[in-house]
Formats: sequence, structure tokens, C-alpha cells
Amino acid sequence: MGERTATFEQEETQAPNIGSESADTLSLRTVPRETDMVEQIQGELLQFGLTPNEARIFLFLARVGSRKASEVAISLSIHRTETYHLLTGLQNKGLVSATFQHPIKFIATPLEKAIDLLISIEREKISIVERRKDQVFKIWENLPSWEQEEAPQERFQVLAGTAPVHLMAKQMLEKARKSVQVVSSEADLGRLYHSGFMDVVMNVVKKGTDFKLVGTITPRSKEILKGIAPSKVRQVPPTDSTIPHFVLIDNKELLLFLGNEGTDSKNLSAVWANYAAMTNAMHLLFQSLWMSGTQITGSKQNPIEKAA
Repeated sequence: MGERTATFEQEETQAPNIGSESADTLSLRTVPRETDMVEQIQGELLQFGLTPNEARIFLFLARVGSRKASEVAISLSIHRTETYHLLTGLQNKGLVSATFQHPIKFIATPLEKAIDLLISIEREKISIVERRKDQVFKIWENLPSWEQEEAPQERFQVLAGTAPVHLMAKQMLEKARKSVQVVSSEADLGRLYHSGFMDVVMNVVKKGTDFKLVGTITPRSKEILKGIAPSKVRQVPPTDSTIPHFVLIDNKELLLFLGNEGTDSKNLSAVWANYAAMTNAMHLLFQSLWMSGTQITGSKQNPIEKAA
């Protein structure tokens, strides 16, 4: 590592001033529409565990081709020393390779292959945790037990981020025995659909659980709900943005979405609670919205829905 760093530093002193070379200092921020597209890809790469600067360097190399570390540092306005560390990290992940020539140049792995590598890395992390799960539980069970007061039955939990919120929604749904009541905007419904929530809904409907949904129903919403009987869905006009959106299971567990219609997925948050006063209040609200709503038309039924 010390030898490589020394090589980098030697290269830096020999590198020409490329500030005037437009091809070598290609900016990822020159075209507004192009900027949005690049930033969108960069945001997706962050979901695979890259840091913002790692994603910037990878995309820069992927777009402009092989470059020296000094050129990367200058073009992206990243400190030279940090650039060296970031390039080494990207090499360790298999996302960047280095040439044997002097001075060294760095080349990005093709995007599709890079994403496959990142997915494999994340899967391996999950696999390691799964392999340690039984060991951790065994150690926990062997710990001396402490006397503790019985935990209160009524609790709440704040969830931040798309994954925790949607995971909680699906876990709640899987435990439903009698009823599932949902008040949803089109945006909420779309996010739940892409999380696999509606697949779990169909499973609980097959088991005889009563599913009902109230919301602003658009053509897109109808497409999402095409597996649900029209009699189980009511439409309400989008006149009051203060109406809370929530999932209520068996009138015992509540997942209350925070924010408003314009909240994006990155800022999604919710509160889970089994507090009776809250669940009863939301149940009464749902009943009121259901009674004032209108039944949708145009959805197709299947044998599952008719049986339900």
C-alpha cells in the first residue's frame, strides 16, 4: 500500500496541468438534463453501499474512460489523498481496475457488471449474518436471566426509511386474522405495491381476512387493485390533505404514515402502535370514510375475490 501511495504521489508531481483540457476535465454537471440523470444513477449506487464520492468517481471513470488519479482529483474537486483512498476502495470492490503503465491509469468496470458485483457483496453480507444468527441466539439463551418487570402491552415505534416502513407493513399484514383496513393516497399505494405488499394482501384475502381500502382512486390505482373485488374499495375525493393515511390490522395494530402526498420515498416515515386509543380512533375514522366514500367500478374480479 505504501509503495502504491508513493507511486501515486510521484505521478501527481509529474502530471500536467489539465485544467484547460476539456476532454480530461469533463464535468458531470455541464448539461442540466444530463446532471439529473447522472445524479439519479448516483443515488441508486448509494443504495448498494457506495459512498457519495465513491459513486462520483466510479461514474466519472465510467463515462470518460481511463484517467490518472490526479486527473480524477482535479476534475471532481476531491482532495488528492482522499482520491487515492477512494480508488483503492473501489478496486477492492472490483469496480475499478488499474493499468500497468506509468503513470497508472484507472478504468471503471462496466456498469451492469459493477451492479452485479455490488449485489453479490450485499448478498454475502446477508449470508454472513444469517450464518451467525443461530450462534447469537444460542449465546443469548445461555445468558443468565435477569428479573425484570413485565413490559407494558401498549407500545409505539418510529420507523424511518422505505425499507423499515414497508417491512413492518408486510409483517403486520401477515399476522392479520380478521380485518385489514387501509387509507391510502395514490403515492402510498404505489410504494406499497412495489414493496410486494399487494402480494401479501392477496394471500390474506385467500385465507378469508376482510380487506378494505379507502383512498383517491385513479386509473393507476385501479391497475394496482385489479386483484381486489370492487366492493372492498371505496373512493374519496382528494379534498382534504390532512386525512391521515394508515394500515390498521384487526383493530389492534396501526401503521400511521407521516408526511403528506408529496413526501418522497427517501423521506418516508411512519409510526407503529398497538395503543388501543389510537387504533380505536383510526377504526372510527376508517368507518366514517368508508360510509362517505363511493364504490369504484371497472375492476375485474377473479374466483378468489368472488369467494371472499
